[in-house]
Amino acid sequence: RSENAYNEIANIIHTGDLADIREKAGLFLSSRAKEGINQKEEAFLSHIAGNIPIIGRFEKASERAAVIMLDKLRSDVFDKIYNRWLQQGVIPSDDDLKEIAKFINHATGRGTGKLFDNAGDALATGMFAPRYWASKPQMLWDVLGPGGAGGLGSTLARKEAAKTVAAWLGTMTTIGGLGYAGAAAAGKDPTFGVNPQAGDFGKLGVGGTSVDLTGGLSTDIMAAFRLAAGAKADANGNWLPTDRSAIGSRYLRGKLSPSAGLAVDLLTGSDYNNIAIDHETLMTPSGALRTFNNTFGNLFLNDLYQEYVHV
Repeated sequence: RSENAYNEIANIIHTGDLADIREKAGLFLSSRAKEGINQKEEAFLSHIAGNIPIIGRFEKASERAAVIMLDKLRSDVFDKIYNRWLQQGVIPSDDDLKEIAKFINHATGRGTGKLFDNAGDALATGMFAPRYWASKPQMLWDVLGPGGAGGLGSTLARKEAAKTVAAWLGTMTTIGGLGYAGAAAAGKDPTFGVNPQAGDFGKLGVGGTSVDLTGGLSTDIMAAFRLAAGAKADANGNWLPTDRSAIGSRYLRGKLSPSAGLAVDLLTGSDYNNIAIDHETLMTPSGALRTFNNTFGNLFLNDLYQEYVHV
């Protein structure tokens, strides 16, 4: 949390033995990046909260902690893989290092591509964390896709990426299996979604709590399967034919930033859940305040308030 500690760790990262190799490979480190929306971690794009008295101190400390944690994670993983290759007698080429850096960026929520390089600021304004949204499918495509079409072209990097993805899948299924068995033994009547077209896919449900074991990929997987089939499954597993354009537009609408989402709600006359917008209520002070809070308010504080109300 201390700015001095942040600067000390950042200095170690950027002056270490492999600092130049990491930079040449394209490993993203936001503590080194230049100012600009496209160069920041997407959870901290706005400076508004940081300028609020008292609250701003906590926001800035939170940003420093998140930024340096991600930078150290990325640099440590890169260094570990690089040193292991050397210990195995393998001298990685520049392409090998660029490919593994790309995978590490993707695996830590940093989507890449010419679209982000050329229009990253505009995308970050209109969409909610577009790089993070793109990073998870890109991480899988690194392993599954052909080298000439976005997948990793380096055999060395692909092997490392495949081991990481396999470990992630193994961890997900192990936690899901143990959690399900433990909850069942305790008589909690758990559920675990295995249908990729259902809304509960990859989620372990116990009582009123649901845990997404896919790391946030469940909605992307669900949308992909629904688009491919032109149908979706309801809670009972029944198939419901659905227009593909409706599936795609709803999926993209869920990725809009709060301000862009509010604009679409007002233009279409209904919100994401297809609930009609009451314009008369919206124009009242209380209605406008409630809409502003629902759109831009702190989700964590709103959740705490809702729990307090229902206690």
